[in-house]
Amino acid sequence: MSKKILLVEYETSTIDVIKELLSHPIFSITLANDGETAKHLLAQDKYDLMITAAMLPKFFGFNLSQYAAQNYPGIKIIIISNIYRGLEYKQQATLVYKANDFFEVPFNKDTFKNKIFDLLNMSEND
Repeated sequence: MSKKILLVEYETSTIDVIKELLSHPIFSITLANDGETAKHLLAQDKYDLMITAAMLPKFFGFNLSQYAAQNYPGIKIIIISNIYRGLEYKQQATLVYKANDFFEVPFNKDTFKNKIFDLLNMSEND
């Protein structure tokens, strides 16, 4: 069964890294480059995972995480940030904005990929 991922990011370099990590044929990635487009896409389809940038045009990534968690139960959420935020922001992302995890770019690719597999209850063999 294919896993549907909504990637909400506008930085080409980050998009390329994530697409490379998730090149596995079981992943189907939909790209949105701003928060409003992401909200529209969430309403149109069911996603297993949303990876969103913290800073987004038109709708802040933290708020998008909270919105998705409240309106689409069961979706897993990872927030990524290109700016060092520290432990306080990671705690806010998970406790207040209901993300499953928070990564700062550049992130360890293996750790990031393993977290995605873990959240989606998958293994490399899938």
